[in-house]
Amino acid sequence: LYPNASIQHRLGGYFLDLGLALVSLGIGWVIWSLVVWRHGLTPAKQILKLRVVAEETRTNATWGHMAIRQFLIPVTFSIPGWLLMQLGDSTPVVTGEFSSDPLEGRGLSSLGNVVSFVITLTDGLWIFKNGERKRITDIWAKTIVVSEAEAITGNGSEGGNI
Repeated sequence: LYPNASIQHRLGGYFLDLGLALVSLGIGWVIWSLVVWRHGLTPAKQILKLRVVAEETRTNATWGHMAIRQFLIPVTFSIPGWLLMQLGDSTPVVTGEFSSDPLEGRGLSSLGNVVSFVITLTDGLWIFKNGERKRITDIWAKTIVVSEAEAITGNGSEGGNI
C-alpha cells in the first residue's frame, strides 16, 4: 500500500512537468504524457515515482481518467477567464480618436487574465487544505496521487495494493 504523496513531492512534480514541457517545447512532454497516461502517470510522476490512482479502488487511473484529469478539467477551469478575455477583445474601438490609455477597452481582457490566474492558483494551493493533499482537480476527477517511493508495510511485506 502506498501513502498519499507529500505536498513537497506534488509541488516538485508540478515544477518538473513544467520544466520538461518547456525544454521539449511542449511536444516531447505531450507525446510522453499520452504514452504514460495509461499507467496513471505524467512524465514527472514517472521520474519521481508518483502515481495517480482512482480514489475509491486505489487502482491505477486509466488513460481516459488521466485525459479528463490532465486535459478536460484544466480546459474547464480556463473557460471563465477565456470568455472574459474574448469579451474584452471585442470591445469596439472608436475610430478617429486616439487614447493616451493603452489599456482602454482592455478591462475585461485583463480581468480574464486575473480570473484564470486565480483559478489556477486556487487549484494548486488546494493541496494545503485539510491535510488531504488533493487539488480541486483531484476532487473533481476522484483521484489521489500516491508515492511509490515509500510503501506502507502492514505485516512486514512491501508492495501489494496501491
